[in-house]
Amino acid sequence: MNANMNVGFYLTSKDGHGYVFAAYLVDSIRRILPYASIHHFTDLKSPALWSVDAVHRLPPAPLCLARAEHYGSVTGDWLFLDTDTVVESSLVSAIFEQDFSIAVTDRNWPNILYPHDSAMPYCSGVIFSRSQSFWRDMLDVESKMSEELQSWYAEQRALPEVLANYTHVILPGSIFQHPPDDHDPPSSCAISHYKGDRKRHLLRRIQRDLRLAV
Repeated sequence: MNANMNVGFYLTSKDGHGYVFAAYLVDSIRRILPYASIHHFTDLKSPALWSVDAVHRLPPAPLCLARAEHYGSVTGDWLFLDTDTVVESSLVSAIFEQDFSIAVTDRNWPNILYPHDSAMPYCSGVIFSRSQSFWRDMLDVESKMSEELQSWYAEQRALPEVLANYTHVILPGSIFQHPPDDHDPPSSCAISHYKGDRKRHLLRRIQRDLRLAV
């Protein structure tokens, strides 16, 4: 168990359902990783999520640049997550027992069939980090990309290039970034990621849990 573990996510008011998803994410972290410190990275004006331990603010920037700048501003053991993820198992904390600067997940998802994309072999929705300089290098590479890419894909396109320069671990996406369909994730899943149009499944999961809690 890593008592010094930090979990962070980037979220601004531009993200439609982001605060609903983030609140559910924070609840999952509190249940599964009760010792973790939870951090909300955002711009200068967006509301802070009340349930976190700390809020970090920087001037607004395109999504990928903002994330890299924020994540490069902190030290220690960090798990950086997209807000549409859910922590499902304490297996997550065991990752920091390994020796690495950065750990990412592959895209080998058995329930999603698509051609291998050599430009984006890793999904940046879940990243374990021990390196400030990694994020500074990410920011440098992303800054050279188009504004369109900086707002979405720059992070995932920069990952393979920058990762090659650091001690890293590639984790199975089927366990540490599983994209559920319209059912609960399998028991082997440590982190689920309701990416893309799967967000509708996350909304239904949240609504179901709220009904059960009443």
